[in-house]
Amino acid sequence: MGEKIDATKEFLTENVLSVIIEYGKEMAKTQAKDVITDSSLELAATAGIDMAGSMIPGVGNAISSYRLQKRINNLSVVLAELEKRMKEIKSNFENQTEENKNTLDAILEMVIEKAANTNQNEKIKYMIHGFTTLTAIQNVSYDVTYLYYDILDRMTILDIAVLKLSYSSWNPIDSDRKTFTDIMSEFGIDYEQYNSIRNNLERMGLLENQYDNVLEKDLESLVTNVNNLNKVIISMQEALKNPKKKMTSLRKNSTVKLKAKDRLRISTFDREFIRFFIADNHEL
Repeated sequence: MGEKIDATKEFLTENVLSVIIEYGKEMAKTQAKDVITDSSLELAATAGIDMAGSMIPGVGNAISSYRLQKRINNLSVVLAELEKRMKEIKSNFENQTEENKNTLDAILEMVIEKAANTNQNEKIKYMIHGFTTLTAIQNVSYDVTYLYYDILDRMTILDIAVLKLSYSSWNPIDSDRKTFTDIMSEFGIDYEQYNSIRNNLERMGLLENQYDNVLEKDLESLVTNVNNLNKVIISMQEALKNPKKKMTSLRKNSTVKLKAKDRLRISTFDREFIRFFIADNHEL
């Protein structure tokens, strides 16, 4: 792949973008597999990723070869996704403070490492979208970002599809959004499995059960109506003792309708999570 990039730039992000530029030039000339492999290995070297991995006695060579090829394949996806967003990342990065640039470098290293090791390279586009989002933020937090990526790392593509469906139900992105039956058909799951995934998303904090919040309002309504009923009873007792006193009438619409149901909905954290990794990009 042409000449190697000298690591003379101050920031990792700048060096990675240099690799992407060379990758784009080479891919414009040919679709050869060795270009992708060389570029992937150079990206790994730039980000300090160990491509060899640990050897396992007996099956070491086979496992190592498999892991190496998986990482190369994953990094080729990273290259392609970064190339799509290179101009935006470069422009945003140049406008960042030195402190933020250092934080973004640490985050990019973490993102590339996670992307290289993911078992579902379809998630890489979300990882790169998230990093692109970060480059436009003025106060970048490594700790908060790590939390987001750690959760994404534990999710599957099916989890993401169900999460996106919950978000679109709350805030429709387009009129052609999928339904839960579409998800079940696409991934070959039944309703119990679909529900199990939603429960798992709740444990991650991405969905919340509205039961507790609505139950509190139900209890407030009950207390209010019991107090009103108590006033009516007291006024009736007083009116019986003293006919001149007026009885307090029972308020209209005093019937309490309990609304609390065991129902999952998107959480505030989920909305932020979706905006970070997915929202405003219809390709995702």
